[in-house]
Amino acid sequence: MKKRFSVFLVVCFLCSMHSFGQQKLSGFDSLVFSIEKSSHYHIYYDRKQTSELTVPAIPPGTSAVTSIKMALENSGLNYSIDPSGRIFITKGTVIQTTLTPNFFTRDKSLIVGPDTPRNILKKADAVAVTENKVYIIGQKGGSGTTTVLNGYVRDARSGEPLSAASVLVEDQGTGVATDGYGFFSITIPKGRHVLKITSLGMKETRRQIQMAGDGRLDIEIKEDVTSLKAAVIVAQKQSNVRGMQMGVEKLNIKTIRQIPAIFGEVDILRSLLTLPGVTSVGEGTAGYNVRGGSADQNLILLNDITLYNPTHLFGFFSAVDPEVVKGLELYKSAIPEKYGGRISSVMDVTTREGNSKKFTGSAGIGPLTSRLTLEGPLGSEKTSFLLGGRVTYSDWLLKKIEDPAFQNSQASFYDLMLHLSHEFSDKDRLYITGYISKDLFRLNEDSTYSYQNKNASLKWKHDFSRKFYMVITGGVDDYKYKVEGSNNPQDAFTLNFGVRQINTKADFNYAPNNKNAIDFGLQNIIYDIAPGSLLPGNSASLVKPDVLDNEKGSETAIYLGDQYKLTDKLSIQGGLRYSFYRYTGPQKVYEYAPGQPLDEKTIIDSNFYQKGDLIQTYHGPEIRLSARYLINDRSSVKLSFNTLRQYIHMLTNTAAISPTDTWKLSDPFVQPQVGRQISAGYYTQLGKKGVELTLEAYYKTSENYLDYKRGAKLI
Repeated sequence: MKKRFSVFLVVCFLCSMHSFGQQKLSGFDSLVFSIEKSSHYHIYYDRKQTSELTVPAIPPGTSAVTSIKMALENSGLNYSIDPSGRIFITKGTVIQTTLTPNFFTRDKSLIVGPDTPRNILKKADAVAVTENKVYIIGQKGGSGTTTVLNGYVRDARSGEPLSAASVLVEDQGTGVATDGYGFFSITIPKGRHVLKITSLGMKETRRQIQMAGDGRLDIEIKEDVTSLKAAVIVAQKQSNVRGMQMGVEKLNIKTIRQIPAIFGEVDILRSLLTLPGVTSVGEGTAGYNVRGGSADQNLILLNDITLYNPTHLFGFFSAVDPEVVKGLELYKSAIPEKYGGRISSVMDVTTREGNSKKFTGSAGIGPLTSRLTLEGPLGSEKTSFLLGGRVTYSDWLLKKIEDPAFQNSQASFYDLMLHLSHEFSDKDRLYITGYISKDLFRLNEDSTYSYQNKNASLKWKHDFSRKFYMVITGGVDDYKYKVEGSNNPQDAFTLNFGVRQINTKADFNYAPNNKNAIDFGLQNIIYDIAPGSLLPGNSASLVKPDVLDNEKGSETAIYLGDQYKLTDKLSIQGGLRYSFYRYTGPQKVYEYAPGQPLDEKTIIDSNFYQKGDLIQTYHGPEIRLSARYLINDRSSVKLSFNTLRQYIHMLTNTAAISPTDTWKLSDPFVQPQVGRQISAGYYTQLGKKGVELTLEAYYKTSENYLDYKRGAKLI
C-alpha cells in the first residue's frame, strides 16, 4: 500500500514538472520528445535529475523501452512501466506499478476467515506486516451489510495479552476495549476501514482492513519506552470520560514501580494509598480502608484467587510478588455484577501469562529480600509459563539492633507463584494458577507466629462465536495461622485457625452489537472455617485442650447485567445479582432467654445439627445501576447506585490486618452485612495537554457490622 501511495505522489509531482513547450530541451528531453511522438508511451521524470545526463547515440529503429534503458545505463536512475504505457523514471527507488497477483481475488489461504487455522494466520501476517498493508478479513459473498471482527491485542515483545486496550474504527467513530484476556469483538460495516489501537504505555498503531465477512485479526503493538521523572498515577483519559465505569482505578506495573517503596521493595497494596478514597489502617501495615469501610470489607483477588491475608511481616510487605503482576483494578463504587461477597471494594490483581516467544528470566537482591522470575514458552508458543518467587533474610537486620529482645527475634517469609496458559485452539484456552506463601515471626523468646496461604485455580475460556464466550473457573483457597508458646513448659500451647473455601463459577459475555454488552453467570462458594483449637504444646503442658466446632456454609449467586448505548451521548447500565446463603451443620446452636443479652448466663437450651443440615438461610438482591451522559467530547457526568451483601466477617481486636484475626460466618445470630452506595461524578479534560479533572461524591451506608464488647478477649 505504501508503494502504491508513492506512485500517486510521484506521478503528481512529475506531471507538474514535465513540460516541453517553452523550455530548451536537453539531450534526454529530446529523446523523450521523440519517443512520445512516435509511440504510445508517456514518460514522467524530474528534469533536475536528468539535466546533466549524457545520452549515447541510439541506432535508428531501436524500441522505446530499449532506448530508455540505454540512456539511463550507469546513471543511477531507474525506470518502471505500467500496463497503460506510462514510464516513470526515479532515483533510488523502483516504483511498483502493478498490484500483486490475485490482489482482488486473493487466494483463500491469505484471507483471514472465521475458521482460519493458526498457521495460515501467521502466513497472512507475513503478507501484511505493516500499518500500510491491507488485511482482507472474511470470505466474500456473505449476506448482510455488517460484519463482526474479533481477536486479541498482545505485546509484540512478549506475546502478553493487553487488557483495556482501545480498538477504534476511525471512519465510524466507534470502538471497544479489550477485556482481561486481551480479547475484543466489534461489529462494523463491510468495506474498507482503518483501526486505531492504543494502550497505556504502548505505541499507538493502525491496521488497514477490508471487511468481506466475519473474521479474526490478532494485533501486536510495541512498548512505548518513555522517561518518567516523577511518580504519576495516570488513567486512560478517554476511558474515564467516555466509559461507563466510575469509582474504578486502574494501575499497571510500570506505574506502580514509580512509587517510592520501603527498603526499595515495590509494594502492590501500598500503591493503593496514592489513590483518592483509599486510606491506610495504620503505620506498618498494608491493610487499607476504602471510602470509610473496614479492612475485611475489601475483596482481594489474584487471578480469581481470594487472599485472606495479603501481607508479609505483619503488613510491611504485600504478599504478591510485583515481578509477576501485570496490573490491578480497584472498584470503589459501581462494582460490576460478577463480583460479590464484600460490601466496600474489590481489588482484582492480574498476573502476566508469561513470555510466549522466548525464554527469559530476571533476579534481584535487596537488603531484605531476594527474588527470581522465570518465564517462556513450553514446547511452542501455544503454551507459556510464569514462575516467580521471593524469600527474605531479614534476621540479619534484627541482629544489628542493640536491644537484646530484637537480637533474639526472628522474622522470615517466602512466596511462590506459578501460572500456566495453554491454547488448545482459537476457541479454547486453559489457565492454571498456583500460589503459596508462608510467614514466621518471633519477638525475643515470646510466642512464635506463623501463617500461610495456599491457593490454586483452574480456568477454561471457550468462544462460542465472535460475539459470545464463556469462562469457567474452579479453585481452592486455604489460609491458616498458628501461634506457639513455649517459654514455660507447663504453659506451652499451640493455637490454630484456618479458613478454606472452594470456588466454582461460570461467567458469560455476549456482545450482539456495539451498542449492547450483556454479562451473566452463576457462582458458588463453599466455606469451611476452623474457628480455633487450643492444644498443649508438649507433654509437660498443663493447658487444657479446647477445640471449637468447624463452621460450614455456602454462598450461591446468579447475576445478569446489560450495558446499552441509548444515544451517542447517553448510555445506561443495569444489573442484578441475587445471592443466597446457607449455614449448615454439623454445629451446636444455643437458645437464649428472650429479651436477654446473648451470654453464657442466658443460655436456656441447645440444638445439635448433623452434617449437611440446614441451620439458617439469608438471601437478597444486589442492585447495580449506572448512567453516563457526554456533555461534549471532553466532559461527561455519571451516576451510580449499588447494593452489596457480605456473609463472612473478620473478628479482630486491632484496626489493622493481623495474622491472629479470625473469620466468622453469618449464623442465626450474626446477620450478613449490607452496604449501599450512591455516587455522582463529573469528568473533564482541561487544556490542550489533556489534564484531567475528576470530581466524585458518594453517600454510603452499611448494616450489621460486628464489633466487640468492652473487655472482650479474642483468644
